[in-house]
Amino acid sequence: MPFSRRNQLTPKVLLPGSGQTVTVRNMKEIIIYSIVAFSALFIMGYSVHMLVGGLVAAATERMLIIGVCALGIAVMSAMTWDVLKRRRGRR
Repeated sequence: MPFSRRNQLTPKVLLPGSGQTVTVRNMKEIIIYSIVAFSALFIMGYSVHMLVGGLVAAATERMLIIGVCALGIAVMSAMTWDVLKRRRGRR
């Protein structure tokens, strides 16, 4: 259904240098996923603080929080890469 009326009325933004367009729907997805990712990182860091806070030195706690958040970023990046790869294969 590439010639439907809905596709004609969807506002699109051209990304500079890439030649790809971003629709309003995609921007909403990006904003929602970004909010979820940041809140997940916050919860990961806070849960480490609640588990080890006061039991170890402040510097050790900070290093543990950085490590857990880095691991979370790596996992979220892998999931994002997989979603992008699957969507590109679909088109």
